[in-house]
Amino acid sequence: MKVTNLRKQMNEEIIITQINFELFENEIVGLIGRNGSGKTTLFRTIAGNYLPETGDIQVAGASIYQDPTKKAEIFYIDELDNFLSGYTLKKLNHFYRYAYPKFDQDLYLQLLAENQFPEHLSYRRMSKGMQGLYQMILAIASGANYLLLDEPFDGLDVIVRKKVIGLLLEHVAEKGCSVLIASHNLK
Repeated sequence: MKVTNLRKQMNEEIIITQINFELFENEIVGLIGRNGSGKTTLFRTIAGNYLPETGDIQVAGASIYQDPTKKAEIFYIDELDNFLSGYTLKKLNHFYRYAYPKFDQDLYLQLLAENQFPEHLSYRRMSKGMQGLYQMILAIASGANYLLLDEPFDGLDVIVRKKVIGLLLEHVAEKGCSVLIASHNLK
């Protein structure tokens, strides 16, 4: 993924400007910044939730604005503005299989079983830690080459955090995807 000269303005305020970077295969990159510094805006822009004023995002040499199918190579769940809470895991599985052509259904079902998540469970009824683990399962099963994880460990207890990190590292090692993790926490 190549991000070139990205600029996003909201309500006359410049949120991000002149953002340039590349993510390479098998790479995990941390994006550190205090709250309100534009990390989530950057992720929302890369994921296509926002249109930038200037700049481009390319996946495999093609702009996501010229070839919208390339957006399926980018996985992002917006923690603050997502649609997950009103659905069961079975229904969410249906949505994500449709949105991500390379979705690995067998892996998804295996990870649900390993973590004792019944398909009839409502996302809203899960604890914050279990929601974080489920989001990581979706990310891994999506088949996307680029995972954008916004504060993925925030609020997770030590046991769940270790499980989420283990799943992520195993996936990157096996699939060769790239991960961009945003956090305000230097730990």
